[in-house]
Amino acid sequence: MKVLVLEDDLLEAERITKMVNNYFNGQCEIIGPFTEFRMAVNSIRTIRPDFAIVDIQLGKDRYGGVNFAEVLHQLYDVPLIFISGITDNHLLQQTEQIEFCDFLKKPWQHAGFRKALEKALHLAKSEKKSIHRTTILPSAKARFWAKLNKGEYEAIPYEDIILIKSDRHYNEILIRNRKQYLLVKGNLQSELFDTHFRFYDNFFLMGRSIVLNRDYIQKVRGNQLFFGTSHLETFPIAIPRNWKPKLLKWLEINET
Repeated sequence: MKVLVLEDDLLEAERITKMVNNYFNGQCEIIGPFTEFRMAVNSIRTIRPDFAIVDIQLGKDRYGGVNFAEVLHQLYDVPLIFISGITDNHLLQQTEQIEFCDFLKKPWQHAGFRKALEKALHLAKSEKKSIHRTTILPSAKARFWAKLNKGEYEAIPYEDIILIKSDRHYNEILIRNRKQYLLVKGNLQSELFDTHFRFYDNFFLMGRSIVLNRDYIQKVRGNQLFFGTSHLETFPIAIPRNWKPKLLKWLEINET
């Protein structure tokens, strides 16, 4: 039995790991414990867990556990136990969009934890077949929570994002069915792309300042990339010369 643990509090992660090992009498493999979204996702691209125990807020990453759970379920159909001490109802509502078998509120008790493990084990051994996909695409449930102002966020479906342009600490996001860019705080290169988009095959980071969604690209002409939607006229984006070979390869275009 392979059990993935994603928990940023090292003492809590140790407590969870000890509880799982005791429950299985040491006859299990702990994947992790991981403290960051990226570390956990990198592991599941090569190792399929039988179920996962996931904290929701990972350090400053409020939605780290939720984002990981979405990626996990797009790769594998496995049971998931959320564990968290948060009381933010808005944040908790995001977990309801993800199929999970139990939710444990910190500080959790041994009896409740054992029941959650029993439920996860039962589902892991059931006839419910696992779903393994070779590529990861945004699901209808996947949302990017864009920080607009202090304490104000907006949920944007990944599939609606056409492109993102970065200007250091701010990003302009062009969204389907909108004529104007949405201005969002955040560092595109080190935070936004790595955390949210690098695991989806139809998003591409071009240079240091632009993220593209392949679904809205209409054509490539010379050193320009043309986008178009039903509500916007076709418009071009310049392709940096040194990025064109990588872009064409990503688009599966053989340059002649």
